[in-house]
Amino acid sequence: MFQLREANQSLHLLTLTVVFLALFFRLIWFVDRYAVNVIFWDQWDFLTQLFKGQTTLWQLFSWQHGPPRQGLGGLIQAVVYPLTDWNVRVEAFIAAGFVAVSCVLAMLIKRKLFGLLHWSDIAIPLAFFTLLQFEAFIGTSNLAHGPVPLFLITLSAWVLTLNNQALRAMSLVVLVFLSTYTGFALFAAIPVIIILFIFSWRSKTVKNKWFNIGALILSMASFGSFFFHYQHAPATDCFQFPLEHPLEYVWFSVFQFGSAWGAFIPLNFPFLLQLFKLYAVGLFLILLASIAFSSFLIIKNQEVKSLVIFYLGSFTLLFIVFTSVGRLCLGLEAAFSSRYVSYAIPGILAMYFMILLFGKLVKTRKWLHITILYGVLFLLIIKEANVFFSNGINWYSEGKRNWVNCYLENHCIGGCDKLANFKIYPDSNAIVNKLDYLERNKLSFFKESSK
Repeated sequence: MFQLREANQSLHLLTLTVVFLALFFRLIWFVDRYAVNVIFWDQWDFLTQLFKGQTTLWQLFSWQHGPPRQGLGGLIQAVVYPLTDWNVRVEAFIAAGFVAVSCVLAMLIKRKLFGLLHWSDIAIPLAFFTLLQFEAFIGTSNLAHGPVPLFLITLSAWVLTLNNQALRAMSLVVLVFLSTYTGFALFAAIPVIIILFIFSWRSKTVKNKWFNIGALILSMASFGSFFFHYQHAPATDCFQFPLEHPLEYVWFSVFQFGSAWGAFIPLNFPFLLQLFKLYAVGLFLILLASIAFSSFLIIKNQEVKSLVIFYLGSFTLLFIVFTSVGRLCLGLEAAFSSRYVSYAIPGILAMYFMILLFGKLVKTRKWLHITILYGVLFLLIIKEANVFFSNGINWYSEGKRNWVNCYLENHCIGGCDKLANFKIYPDSNAIVNKLDYLERNKLSFFKESSK
């Protein structure tokens, strides 16, 4: 009997390993196939400190680009770009590596919370390695926007599972500081502060209580420090709050989360619009239910499973809500941006963990649990098919390649913008000196052309 159980576990691990490696190497192939070595759009702005050459680590770490700061992503870029002669493709491969490490952490969390890994845990790599987040790799690559925040969020969730309360408290303080300053991981600091308050309130020993109170105070201080010398910098010129139709904030949030499941709402087709609306609404309601139910369980017994689900789900919800406030003025179509998908992954993981927890709580309804679980796996698999309906992948890849080839031949930014029907920055005049700097030092695509 033991040997049979051991053989079954080996089969589960083999299946999970094969799927993980297949999806990981698919992502590597995707980056290699579509990523182009040229600085693009916002990269010209958030790499400004590196162009200047003389800057401190703190300036790189606290550099504000739009609403968030660069944080850990900025420090990594400061090391990677000089070492690789400003090869943007390398950053894209590093981003893929951070996603892979985050996925491994998520599987370790599952193992810690729910026991042995099962073949159905392929849901985790299916969520993390989705190509629906293609902009994070081939669009405006920025480690601080997507990959590194995803890593910090998943690492924080893993830290929540630690039994050593002192180590857990100190680790959360460090992660809150890094998260607060690294892109939109900023929103992950808020649920951690709430959880630290709960730990402080419910600590059973004086020693642990003071550890948690100290961690809470330091975390709140880290979060507050973010706003020193902070400049209000909306990501869009059209920003206004509130807008005329408040209900559209809800629809923006629903569509944004739904797009991470492949629910690209066809706004020009009324029938399909209603169908996909129902799909997206259903997914969003499940996310809300997961957060609400985990909150109830936290109040009831403070179980670690509930804390992790609450943390992951709350982050995604906070990000979605604040993004709707900042981006709605661009129209509902902006909710489907590929760059937001990375921030929905923690919410998807929270939903998956809630399904597993549901299976443990409702043992008399095993058939219902299995049906829901397999249904989620099916949705996670078919969402990948929707990637091929996106024109964005070829638009980025071919547009960048055509522009680079044109510039190497003609050295005319405006002319190449027209010839390639593609721009690498909105204002051509603003990047003349930076392009000259790259060419003079044979960096980025200029190095490749000189071989």
